[in-house]
Amino acid sequence: MNFKGRLILLLCAGCCLSTSTWAQTSPAAVVTAFYSDWLKSVQARPPTPSSQAFAAERSRFDPVLFQRVTRTFQRAEKTKTEVAGYDEDPFFNTQDEVAAFRLGTVTRHDATASVPVYAVDVRGGKPRLAVTVKLARSDNGSWRITDVRYPGSSGSDSSLRAWSRQLITPAK
Repeated sequence: MNFKGRLILLLCAGCCLSTSTWAQTSPAAVVTAFYSDWLKSVQARPPTPSSQAFAAERSRFDPVLFQRVTRTFQRAEKTKTEVAGYDEDPFFNTQDEVAAFRLGTVTRHDATASVPVYAVDVRGGKPRLAVTVKLARSDNGSWRITDVRYPGSSGSDSSLRAWSRQLITPAK
């Protein structure tokens, strides 16, 4: 291969590397990838079991939150009930079937970020604010989802983290 050919190959490799680096370091890319995968799993016929669909998302989530949500999904599937203590999709905050999603404007503060997620249900209509995804940089520099906040809710219903904590350690 001549010099010009090597230079073109090197430039192409650099573009691919910068794209994959962006995907690992962009809060919007992490949220888009998760919600794309999650939407495919809930739209599948039959739907993919929640614990199976969620298992593939380990690298995108805070480890503690990932474990709590995984245990909740597994418990619900074992008992063949709705997700214990929650009767809707915890990532879209709805009982309605979601057709599509879009992201709002990402807000970043140092090592944290917030990404609003808007959902459109299968009946159409305007996108509604479904959740706000919170992220933080992990030790290796990648972004991880640390919480999913529900608009207009408070207490144990205010977020995925609060809800999952309540299910793992119920109030006495």
